[in-house]
Amino acid sequence: MIVRAFGIVLLSALGCAAQERTATLVGTVNDPFGSPMENAKVQMDSDAINIGPYTVKTDNFGNFRFAGVPPQTYRLEISVAGFETWRKAGIRLLADQQT
Repeated sequence: MIVRAFGIVLLSALGCAAQERTATLVGTVNDPFGSPMENAKVQMDSDAINIGPYTVKTDNFGNFRFAGVPPQTYRLEISVAGFETWRKAGIRLLADQQT
């Protein structure tokens, strides 16, 4: 019984430590002429359990940022009214990485 209780405490501590390691994805959305796109909807999700979807809007300079997300492989989708939706899969974020 003592061994079983110790194992649960140890696993819980490892789980907490793992959650602190995160990644950040930043980017800019521009129109075909290179002008920044304000208020574009940027969504990121993963097939991993309990991860995403995360959604942000671009600022007035077209910038977006997903900070503090778990390391994982993600899909990114960017949509703006009047433009075709852009999608990219296989974006791999590693712990302590800013991409």
